[in-house]
Parts: sequence; C-alpha cells; structure tokens
Amino acid sequence: MMSLYKKPKYYEIAFGFRNISIEVDFFEKAIKKFSKIKVRNVLELASGNSPYLEEWHKRGYEYFGLDLNQEMLDFVEARAKEKRINIQLFRSGMN
Repeated sequence: MMSLYKKPKYYEIAFGFRNISIEVDFFEKAIKKFSKIKVRNVLELASGNSPYLEEWHKRGYEYFGLDLNQEMLDFVEARAKEKRINIQLFRSGMN
C-alpha cells in the first residue's frame, strides 16, 4: 500500500481544504499574547509539506522546518526555491 506521506503532492491535495491564513492568524495571536520578545522566526516540527511556509513568508517571518521524511523535505525545498523563499530545513525526528 502506498504511503500518502511519501507522495507530498497527493498529501497537499488531500489536506488542501484547510484555511492556512486563519490558522496562522491564530498562531500570531498566541505569539502576541504569550511571547515576551518580538518573534520573527518560526520552527514547524513534523513540518511535512510545510503548509504554513508561504503564509509565514508573506507576513515577514523566517521559516524553519523539521521533518524525518526526505520526500517531504525535497518537495518543500523545490517549492521554496520556485517561490524564491529562503528557508532552512532539517531532516530529523523530534526526539
């Protein structure tokens, strides 16, 4: 059986119903409420296809992603390069 997680484009389509802008609005509200410093960098753990990448970039944040799956990281790196977004990705588990 094919793992959806090894097919980043299909994964993106399967979860394309999300409203990323509204989700990032929530994250920004949480940052403003709880952070005592100005936040300009975000680290997404288990970043997968990095659905928040473009929205964070539009809002002026630097994006860092961590994931164990090389197919996902390659997919994100290609998309970031195409969109001319500087990112840093790390291949690792969270432990």
